[in-house]
Amino acid sequence: MIFDEVMTGFGRTGQLWAAHHLHGAPDLMCLSKGLTGGFLPMGVTATTEVLYRAFDGDSFAQAFAHGHSYTANPLACAAALASLDLTLSPETAAHWARIGAAHAAFLPELAAHPCLQHVRQCGTVLAAEIHGAGEYGGNVSLDLRRFFAARGLLLRPLGNVVYLLPPYVVTNEELRQGHEALLAAATGFGRPHGGAHGEGAS
Repeated sequence: MIFDEVMTGFGRTGQLWAAHHLHGAPDLMCLSKGLTGGFLPMGVTATTEVLYRAFDGDSFAQAFAHGHSYTANPLACAAALASLDLTLSPETAAHWARIGAAHAAFLPELAAHPCLQHVRQCGTVLAAEIHGAGEYGGNVSLDLRRFFAARGLLLRPLGNVVYLLPPYVVTNEELRQGHEALLAAATGFGRPHGGAHGEGAS
């Protein structure tokens, strides 16, 4: 079982790993981005001892072949160690809880908007679909990106799906700015849907 924790790891879902929300443990876990706090590129593939030993040997035929141009880059490793110290600190855990609580408090208002559906939250991640703005994968994402940039927000919508994934140092005022911009985008780009408000909210 392989878990890709590039986006969901390091507290994004309210737990250190998204895997902690599920039963069982992964055999392989892919890590990046949050590993260095985004300061330098670095990726890690973590595995169980049993799987590691299966590829441990002197023969290339047994090796787990991989590209390693920047393996253990000293500067990236130093950044990762510093970032992990911050990530695993009680202060950062408090930020996960604060951001999650702010999203949860905003969720009813978001779910009540007639142009939004499939409103959901997991930890520090908040997402909603703008009904009538085009389908997932459509080109509306570029227009939405410009809309948010004009309001001082760097977001990357996925088609008509907008998600807020704020940095842990975000202030409560900045969070509210993001929430209000999401409501404004729904009004500007969306079309009221016929279902009950907040369909898919959780």
